[in-house]
Amino acid sequence: MVRPIKEGLDYFPLDVDIDQDDKIVLIEATHGLEGFGVVIKLLMKIYDNSYFYQWGEKEQLLFSRKVNVDINKVNVILNDCLKWGLFSTDLYEKYEVLTSKGIQRRYLEASSRRKKVFIHEKYLLLSQSEVNVYKNLVIERINQDSPQVNDSKSTQRKVKQSKGKESKAVKNENTTAIVVIDKYLQLKGQMHPSPKDQQAAELIEKEGVPPEQAESALVQCFEDFEANKRHQNEKINSLKYCVGYILDRYYEDKDGENNDNRLHGRRNSYAKGHSKGKSYEQVLREAELGKQAATGR
Repeated sequence: MVRPIKEGLDYFPLDVDIDQDDKIVLIEATHGLEGFGVVIKLLMKIYDNSYFYQWGEKEQLLFSRKVNVDINKVNVILNDCLKWGLFSTDLYEKYEVLTSKGIQRRYLEASSRRKKVFIHEKYLLLSQSEVNVYKNLVIERINQDSPQVNDSKSTQRKVKQSKGKESKAVKNENTTAIVVIDKYLQLKGQMHPSPKDQQAAELIEKEGVPPEQAESALVQCFEDFEANKRHQNEKINSLKYCVGYILDRYYEDKDGENNDNRLHGRRNSYAKGHSKGKSYEQVLREAELGKQAATGR
């Protein structure tokens, strides 16, 4: 089995005079040692993940519990961290992620001996001149077939693209597959999708599910999974798990039906049928015909 690419760090650099940094001084002046401790714990979380950390409701609750600090106090400290520039306010407001230029720079330095290091383009805060230093950096774009390897030739090719191609890229920016992958990565707190995740997103798009509906159903799939007592201490490990769920809801709305009998077994049938190259509708029709034959109707 191929060993997965490691993204997080086993350790991160912490200057001995970090408490003299103006940003840290401001946090400690306002919140005391508790504020200092929360900042260090957040940095540990970020570097353990990679160069950013998703900061949604679930992460806030878990972090608060683990550091034994009231969640409201944690968020007050975090707001001051954003206020004083410890983390990027822009990326937090757009994507609910915690990162900064300094964090990304230190992450790349610590990962300099790795064969490849991935950073998503929309999270990248470093300038082009800073990026050019790291030859192992791969800048990921969801709306491309493959990531962009950081080199001067890639940059030149990008500049020379025709206006027609640029317009096409903008037009395709919010396709169903892109929206689904983007939301899935956000929910999982990951940087890049696996090939199987990409295929699952493309399947959803191929079935004609609108971007907004697919995104909403994906979020609901995660919520239902977490609310199910059978899945305690478990996680959704593949977007493929959500495909049947999303398509169920799409065809329910499309057909105007909520027939539980018709929905029964869709996901298992789809998983088996798709491996033979069948569409979701074909799988459903065959499952329905098989059911009718079994009951003699």
